[in-house]
Amino acid sequence: AILFLLLESIGMPAVKPAEIVSVRAGAYLTVESTRKNATVGQEVSKGNRIETDAYGRLSLLLPDHALLKISSETRFVYDGVEGNRRSWFLDKGKVWLRGLFKKGPFNVRTPTAVIGVRGTEWYMTVAPDGTTTVGVVDGKVKVENPYGNLFLDSRELALIQPGRAPVKSAYLMPENAVNWTLKYRGLWDQADLERAD
Repeated sequence: AILFLLLESIGMPAVKPAEIVSVRAGAYLTVESTRKNATVGQEVSKGNRIETDAYGRLSLLLPDHALLKISSETRFVYDGVEGNRRSWFLDKGKVWLRGLFKKGPFNVRTPTAVIGVRGTEWYMTVAPDGTTTVGVVDGKVKVENPYGNLFLDSRELALIQPGRAPVKSAYLMPENAVNWTLKYRGLWDQADLERAD
């Protein structure tokens, strides 16, 4: 906390860490090449890598109070939140995020695309071959790679395959929207749980 105050006092924006708020065994945090079991209350800072095995899951509370959920079989690099700027890398697996982003978009990179998020709720999956699927529950997302780009609105999906332009693939329906995120207990209020049933 003292470092953040010092940086801000000399006019440098501090990169505030996220915090792990829920974890299931099989989730790991790598800090400076040291890999440890992830635990509730741990800070996740710029450059840290999160990995989950077939059983692991993890939730991060970001500095701006957005909630990021990381599913099983995922590898994700957290590059922090610095003022308006944030840029993350999803190498494989699934993530879901819910939060209000009033200060502008941020980017999530995958092996096949850059996703500019302007929404409040979205999810993304990356297959082992790099094929990326992006779904927008609420908000807007720009998807781009060297072969093309497109915009997604609420309830739209895009598919990005290696060596191809992004394409809209389907409309996202409530019954097939991110069901894996609903298995986290203790992070939802009653209205959210009722909506999931």
